[in-house]
Amino acid sequence: MPSESRYNLKKIIIVGVILLVIAIVIGILLIRRSNNQAVQNQGKDLFPYGTTSSGGSVGTTPVVGDQQGTVPTPENPLELAGADRLRQLANYPVTDYATYLVNKIQTSTATDPKTREPVTVTKAVPVNTVRWNAKQTGVLMDAEVNADIIIEKQKTTTRAPDAEELWIGNAGNSVLYRTFNGTNRSIDTLVGSVPVPTTLTYCTTIFGANLQRGSKNNDVKQLQIYVNQKLHLGLSTDGSYGAKLVTAVKDLQKSMQLSQTGNFDDATRGAVNDDCATVIAQIAAQSTKPIALKGVGFLASNILRGSVSPDGTRVFLIEPTASGVIGVIANIDGTNQRTIWNSALTEWRPQWVNATTIAMTTLATREAVGYMYFLNTTTGNFQKVIGPIRGLTTLVSPDGARVVISQSTNTGVNTGIYTIGTGAYRTLDLKTLPEKCFWSTNTGLTCAVPQIFSSGIYPDDWYQGTKSFSDSLWSIDAVTATTTNTLTPPQSFDMIHVRTSPDGAYAYFINKVDGTLWSYRLK
Repeated sequence: MPSESRYNLKKIIIVGVILLVIAIVIGILLIRRSNNQAVQNQGKDLFPYGTTSSGGSVGTTPVVGDQQGTVPTPENPLELAGADRLRQLANYPVTDYATYLVNKIQTSTATDPKTREPVTVTKAVPVNTVRWNAKQTGVLMDAEVNADIIIEKQKTTTRAPDAEELWIGNAGNSVLYRTFNGTNRSIDTLVGSVPVPTTLTYCTTIFGANLQRGSKNNDVKQLQIYVNQKLHLGLSTDGSYGAKLVTAVKDLQKSMQLSQTGNFDDATRGAVNDDCATVIAQIAAQSTKPIALKGVGFLASNILRGSVSPDGTRVFLIEPTASGVIGVIANIDGTNQRTIWNSALTEWRPQWVNATTIAMTTLATREAVGYMYFLNTTTGNFQKVIGPIRGLTTLVSPDGARVVISQSTNTGVNTGIYTIGTGAYRTLDLKTLPEKCFWSTNTGLTCAVPQIFSSGIYPDDWYQGTKSFSDSLWSIDAVTATTTNTLTPPQSFDMIHVRTSPDGAYAYFINKVDGTLWSYRLK
């Protein structure tokens, strides 16, 4: 090839490479610009955080995770059939949850013993309910847990993703999200409440029999309540069908374009039941529609740790000061704060035990001895209960009489139960950490127990995630130290946040490894 041709070819190749590099650089810049614009647009869709406890505006804060606030379940509600005793409630990471009983009205047909006619009977049936947060978005989810089905639904639309802690009070209707703000290098505590759904004051029963003047029963009382609501009357709700109710029923029949007999006859009873069915359906539709948190705002910045009162109405907060920390009691929404305690030491783990007692345990490490104190919520009295014990971790019974204790050894931990009044200590055959236990009663424990406790530095290695366990569930009688194996699961779970339902029918736990939420039917 002539030298001039080779020279021209080199020029073409060099120019082509330069153009390709320029195109790549322009493409990268355009993609970055598009991504930055997308993040800005997503930030505009975030919920307003309101104001700080001191009244200063905090505006909106960019968040990571799922910016679109996608619903973790494809339907609302979602029914998950299956009668397995061990079931997964959430197949995505959750931070924490609360369990409680909700009364649901159920209807059935029975035979009236006098008239032998079929009548509709209603009764309130307690249903096990669990509320948790989807960690990626921060939305709250609900599940009704029954032996043969789980009904899940998204409860809230407000997004507070990546919470490392979640404090729940007021039967699940007050929440405090705890997260690390990477921009400000601070710990943020976001508070909000779930709006309480509309409660029907009428149409709480289905009328199964006709009524007339002289009738006296609960159906008459419910009819009086109904006409008071519909006609804006003030009839006495004494359950007696008198002259005033006859007049009111005639007015009701007129409004429904029925024969004005004054008796609660077939046609009137059918029309009232149809109206009530419509009202109940409207309320039910509202309860399945996700709603936004209300009263959303921040508490003080850099709250170190805290604990919610057993009744869910108050919260204890440990806040940093120039000379150490202070302990503050406030309403669950952060209002009415009062300082009851201070300490030069900053590393404390609180547990609100009962109305008057908060257990304060020094943070545990095998390399130091620990102590537990009782803090009186009324007087502020601070009294040592346990210590010094190496690597001490604790969990106090609801009556404040007993404490589950673990103490570090050279190869693992020892676990036992300490009775405060007598000073008696009973070592358990099982080795576990109090963080894996739950007091179901004043003397009854449910604990996740590692099947193999390998050698390590405990509790440090487990806290830091360098060691994990494969747990079984055990029930423990704190008086006799009797232990009973409840569940040895077919797969590996490192169980945390172990709790039982209020009626003792279910145990719940979060798998520390992947953050998923599980239930196990005990009865």
